[in-house]
Amino acid sequence: MQGNVHTTMKFLNNSNHEVRTYWLDYSGRRVFYKAIPPHGQYTQPTFQTHPWVVTDQRDKCLNIFVSNQPSAIAEIR
Repeated sequence: MQGNVHTTMKFLNNSNHEVRTYWLDYSGRRVFYKAIPPHGQYTQPTFQTHPWVVTDQRDKCLNIFVSNQPSAIAEIR
């Protein structure tokens, strides 16, 4: 689904391991954005309805996040 409303997604890695963030493009493919170190964080500008996949270091999906708010927090444990 096309997103045209700006938002932010704040990723909080509260785990003891590095995680990776990917945007799922309009074909459902992962597009790598950033590796987050243990207990690290970063804020990603994005659009409402855009799905974000968080994986472990072997690219196994840990969670999927979508923001439908002006800003959102994605907490990884």
